[in-house]
Amino acid sequence: MRSRKITMVLLGVATLFFAVVILTGKAEAKMTLRMLGFLPIGHHITETSEVFIKEVEKNTKGEIEIKHFPAQQLYNHKNSVSVLQSGGVDLALVQTGFWTGVAPSINVIAYLSFF
Repeated sequence: MRSRKITMVLLGVATLFFAVVILTGKAEAKMTLRMLGFLPIGHHITETSEVFIKEVEKNTKGEIEIKHFPAQQLYNHKNSVSVLQSGGVDLALVQTGFWTGVAPSINVIAYLSFF
């Protein structure tokens, strides 16, 4: 009975050790995300997006890089939802109205915004 307890403790310690090694290991490759913007350069929301990008890169120590394409450089605002869904871009600032019909919970928000 005692040897079974020791085996279980050793198995638990080994599992914990491997979990810590796996979870704290460095990523082999830098992740690059593409971000879609529809407002012009110099707009306060576009500038806020740039602040967000700098914070992400700073807090991830450069492991995540975000390439920002403002002012509809890649796609127009109308196509942003379908492009996000298909994986054409990873991030985008999209007005809630473009999500109606796609995300049912947004329908309520879009409906209430008319009042």
